[in-house]
Parts: sequence; C-alpha cells; structure tokens
Amino acid sequence: TSDSGKIATFDGKTHLIWQDVTREGYPNRVQSWDHKVAEWSQPATLDLGIDNHARGVMTIDREGFLQVILGGHGSAVSWCRSRRPNDSSAFTEPVEIGVGTYPVLRCAPDGTLLLTLRGKGSERHQRGVDLYRKPPGGDWQAPVRIVKLAEEYGEAYAAFHMDMAAAPDGVLHAIIDFYEGEDDCGRGFHQATCYARSPDGGNRWEKSDGTAVSLPARPEDLDILERHARS
Repeated sequence: TSDSGKIATFDGKTHLIWQDVTREGYPNRVQSWDHKVAEWSQPATLDLGIDNHARGVMTIDREGFLQVILGGHGSAVSWCRSRRPNDSSAFTEPVEIGVGTYPVLRCAPDGTLLLTLRGKGSERHQRGVDLYRKPPGGDWQAPVRIVKLAEEYGEAYAAFHMDMAAAPDGVLHAIIDFYEGEDDCGRGFHQATCYARSPDGGNRWEKSDGTAVSLPARPEDLDILERHARS
C-alpha cells in the first residue's frame, strides 16, 4: 500500500481521502473537517478503484487546492484537483497521466507536484520507480525512471517504493526500497533500503556525499542503508 498523503490541513480545515468498500466496488472519497464550526462536510466520491489497492492519495498546494492522484495497481493513473481552494466538495475531471502502482504524491515548496509510481513493465511485472513532475500552471511531464529492476530477476515479481520530502531549500530527499525476486517458495530474494537526493527538483540525483547518480539506478549506485540477499 502507499504511504503517501491521506490527510491535509490548511487554514482551519482538515481534509481526508480514503477508499470505501461497498457492494458496487471500491469508491475513493474525500471529506473535510471544519475546525471553526466542528462539522464534517458531505463526502465527495472521486472514482471507483479497480480493486482495493487502487487507493487515492492527496496533497495540498500553497494556494490551498487539493491535488489528488487516483488509480494505481498496474493500471491507468489520473490526476484531478479541487475546483476551489480548501474545499473538497467538487473536483475537476480526472486526467490520465500514466500507468503504475502505489502512487506517492508531494508538493514542493515552489508548487511543483511530484509523483512517483511503481513503473509497469510487461503484463503485471513492475520494472522500477518512475518520477512524474507537474510545474505550477504547467502540464505533467514525461516520467523519468529513477531505479530499475535487476536484469537477473527477469520477469520476477518486484515491489518498489519511493518516498520523498522536499526541504525548504527545494532539495528532494528520497528513501527508496527494493524488493525483488521470486520462486515457488516465496518472494523478496533481494531487499534494500537506499537514500538519494536531488538538488534541482528531480532532474539530477546524487548520493549524500554529492556523488552523481546515473539513472535508472541500482542500490550500489545509491547510499545503502540496509541490504539483504538470499540465494
């Protein structure tokens, strides 16, 4: 599942996104708590997820607009935003921006939206982490693959996850997990947790000592915090 934003607070309101379970399927909904009057708004339904993994994620920009990513289980992923600042009652029509799994969404200090997805390869197989960016007032840009699956794992199952934090100076700090390899006995032959940072909002990446990272990267190209492999 995604650890990305489910709750956002701005100017006296707290907004919550969640996936419901109904006889009709798995609707993603948004609802808001008004701290001044101590009341919940009526929930707004955004879409119907393809399954219980396709959960919406949310952040809020510096103007107070709720930014939402929908979909994401080896499927199409879409973006929409609230029609009014600090208001979850109405959203724009979703716009498809890519294909992947388990979105993580952040808003940089300059207002750029940053989205990572477990990137889809052939069939169900996941090939790495893709980073999408949307500058303020601009369109979503083509994704950049940040890390990749090792060739020796072929079409094996892989689960990648990348979470980010944007510092006040705009530097992105990222933790990236690798979980690769499978046979009839199980999954996760190789696992690693790594660190990297980007000084320019996702264009260039480097290790903590400033060493440049070539993309798409493997754990040995990054700062390895923990690593385990079994034969």
